[in-house]
Amino acid sequence: MDGQADNVLAPEGDLGELLGSQQFRNGVPPFAQYNVIYLLDFFIPPEADCVRFPLAVALDEQTFKKVFGSSQEEIALVAQRNNITARARHANFIPARKGLTVHRTPVRDEDHWPEFPEFVNKTVPTMGAHYGPDMADVTRPITPACTNMVSEILEYKIWGIFASSLIQKISSPKRRTESSVSTYCNIQMIDREKLKNEVMNSVELHGVFTQVHWKRASEKEWTATFNHLFPIKNWKPPRYHQHYPYMEYFLHYTALLDNVDHETAGKIREALWAKVRDLMWLPAANGERVWIYGLSDGFVGVPYPRESGPHILVNPYVHDEPSVVPPPGPPPAPEPEIGPRFLREEEEESSEEE
Repeated sequence: MDGQADNVLAPEGDLGELLGSQQFRNGVPPFAQYNVIYLLDFFIPPEADCVRFPLAVALDEQTFKKVFGSSQEEIALVAQRNNITARARHANFIPARKGLTVHRTPVRDEDHWPEFPEFVNKTVPTMGAHYGPDMADVTRPITPACTNMVSEILEYKIWGIFASSLIQKISSPKRRTESSVSTYCNIQMIDREKLKNEVMNSVELHGVFTQVHWKRASEKEWTATFNHLFPIKNWKPPRYHQHYPYMEYFLHYTALLDNVDHETAGKIREALWAKVRDLMWLPAANGERVWIYGLSDGFVGVPYPRESGPHILVNPYVHDEPSVVPPPGPPPAPEPEIGPRFLREEEEESSEEE
């Protein structure tokens, strides 16, 4: 079935006249027989199992009210209670990157010694992100068009954007009146796109965080976090998988492992483990999400102990304690009473961070 907003029946049901795009823009509600309303152009390829919307068209306010009988805000409030800012935001509020992370194109130096020399002569088939059986001709290439060298994929498409991918997903506090900071990460999104892994080689965190909860990891916890960030070949994601599917380093990594044998995949993970082992800190990631917020046992909050913030693990072989300089502004809010109501609010806060 192929539906077009310009080809639906006129309101009078006159088969000789079709609803034109100018009438549509002037607020005439589009409709067809059987009470079908076409709001977007769509098509269903014969090989696909889903509907694809190549063009998003937002109805103007007048047309939306004629079609649905209420404004978008009223429907959101009554039906879903979303799409509404229930709490005031800080003036410096920086949301997490929605959708896929973005990165600057690295400049390749011909005289540069590769970071993963053991894979210089190893190649893989040209990889791509698969969007469905009908999208073979428009596959977005994961690797640069000029190379399929494993060493360059690791250096420029996985390890080279690792820290940037992670930090682009740091959110900000949702409640203005109960937080002493306007954002958990004081780096603007456009600057996060250019971050290098050196930002994770120091425990002086005031250049990244304004509020953070840290814990010195055990060797077991450090290894488990690595396994979450760089899973094994043929790994199956959990049902509720946040953050990971929207970070480019992770997509390139899983695609690379899908295109090599098990022996090479093991060597790739060993090479990445050698890099991660020397980092000063990592996000306290679990199998479902990279960033966890709220208050948790064993984590120390700095600079405000009783305020929520992103959780990180400090390398077990690093003996220095992380430091964060309090941002200029009003004094911290009074410490709340710890009770069932407060804990429920923190859990809700954590679930909204993505």
